[in-house]
Amino acid sequence: MKDSGAELILAAGGVVRRTSGAIQRYAVVHKARYDTWGLPKGKLSAGEGWAGAALREVAEETGTIAEITGPRTISSYFLDGVPKVVVWFAMRAVDDAGFRPSREIDAVDWLTEREALDRLTHATERQAFQDLTGRPA
Repeated sequence: MKDSGAELILAAGGVVRRTSGAIQRYAVVHKARYDTWGLPKGKLSAGEGWAGAALREVAEETGTIAEITGPRTISSYFLDGVPKVVVWFAMRAVDDAGFRPSREIDAVDWLTEREALDRLTHATERQAFQDLTGRPA
């Protein structure tokens, strides 16, 4: 977790799938501050585990209650010169509490695999998506 003087940012998120009939769609969120599209994720709170943080962040950013369904993958990169590690989980939406825009996330779209992969702004998130869906580039 990043505090003043911290040397590492720890975050968790999800590749969240919702199925309607034979169609699978994935949650992609718009980050207003940066005008970027990404997967739902956020920093771990004190004492919080990876899975709990990922489920909480998905609920906060998409309004979706999800469950972890499978494998996980890890991304790492530098954010403003500070190393950041994100653990991503494959998830399935189980309930929808309703999306509410916030200062951080102003939109959520549910897209097909190809649409989601094309929409994601950052290469690290495209790779995590591919790792957890098996979707080729």
